[in-house]
Amino acid sequence: MDWGLTLGAGIEHKAMQYGFVYSWGYRNITNYEPPYSKRYNAAFQLSVGYKFNLKKTKS
Repeated sequence: MDWGLTLGAGIEHKAMQYGFVYSWGYRNITNYEPPYSKRYNAAFQLSVGYKFNLKKTKS
């Protein structure tokens, strides 16, 4: 099991949305004793979105 910290931010410009997230694990995920090897989980996430205009028009 791992635990960690996740930080993210996003912006919206007109109909476009942009986001960035970084996750960093705090726990050593290897079975080896230090000082031989330490490994931690880490991940980057980038996202792009588009907001569709779904307003109904009157006929």
